[in-house]
Amino acid sequence: MLKTSLRLASLAIGVAAVWTGSLLAQMTVTGTVAGNVVDPSGQAIATAKVTLTSPRTSETRSAVTNELGAFTLAAVQPDTYNMRVEQRGFKVYSRSGLVVSANERVAVGDIVLQVGDVTETISVAAETAQVETTSSEHSASLTQTQVQNLTARGRDVVSIPGRPGFGRRQLWH
Repeated sequence: MLKTSLRLASLAIGVAAVWTGSLLAQMTVTGTVAGNVVDPSGQAIATAKVTLTSPRTSETRSAVTNELGAFTLAAVQPDTYNMRVEQRGFKVYSRSGLVVSANERVAVGDIVLQVGDVTETISVAAETAQVETTSSEHSASLTQTQVQNLTARGRDVVSIPGRPGFGRRQLWH
């Protein structure tokens, strides 16, 4: 009887370890910022330098546009960033308040650089709501307490307190 209980307990621990490992492997803690740099006529600007700077930590990330004017900054830590785009012969473009969340792809669209002196800067201060256009994925952040409550019997992620939509659907039996 004791041997059977020990076998069942070790089997349960093994299954829990495998399940937890696969759950952690699926979690992404960084985001991605992507876009295109073009001139006023819509032509791609290759080799433009795109820089993200965190005002909070002063950390910077840079990329250079490819021949199609496209850039991607992957593995960006969640934070609010200032973005700066510069290329010789064009005015510098700057944007503040670019929010990057974990497991999010922020598509900034086409960034139009105006022809001008390198010392001139165009600043975009107004911020619009970001809409995910490249994926139909929906995600949310969970606190450690919420993740611990997932193992409670009869609970569903949708019914976790503190999560948007709490109370709309509860699976208590």
